Amino acid sequence: MGSAVQWAAMGLSLAVEVPVAVALVRVWASRRANAPCEGSASSQPEAIVSAGSGAFSWPRVASVAAAGTLLTHPVVWWANTVGLNPLVSSTPRLAFLESFAVSVEAVVYAVGLRLGWRWALGVSLLANGASFAVGLLAVRAWRWWLLGH
Repeated sequence: MGSAVQWAAMGLSLAVEVPVAVALVRVWASRRANAPCEGSASSQPEAIVSAGSGAFSWPRVASVAAAGTLLTHPVVWWANTVGLNPLVSSTPRLAFLESFAVSVEAVVYAVGLRLGWRWALGVSLLANGASFAVGLLAVRAWRWWLLGH
């Protein structure tokens, strides 16, 4: 069971990463739909488009994005606050942990949405980068507010 701060951080991560991932996958799907067929199965991976209807499954994209965040966030939180905290200084620790999250979530996107590896890595990198940036801003705003402006 996590602390209130951990739950808030997870909620913030989900609130940022899921919409970013959905938007980026939408871009991927529109580019894929407009791309000329190259005839290669590896260059045209089967997408998250429902068979026969052409309808995009937004709930599936959001669910996969949320699953990736829910999978990595507790591990990263624990490693940052307990596991690696006394062993590694903050900058390399955060770089390692964010790289871990990006890598694991890229696999989740690639498998769960059948994205190509480059797109899966790009979606994961941008979603996690946005979440990390918003998290830093939230921490600074919280400290500013606590210290009386």
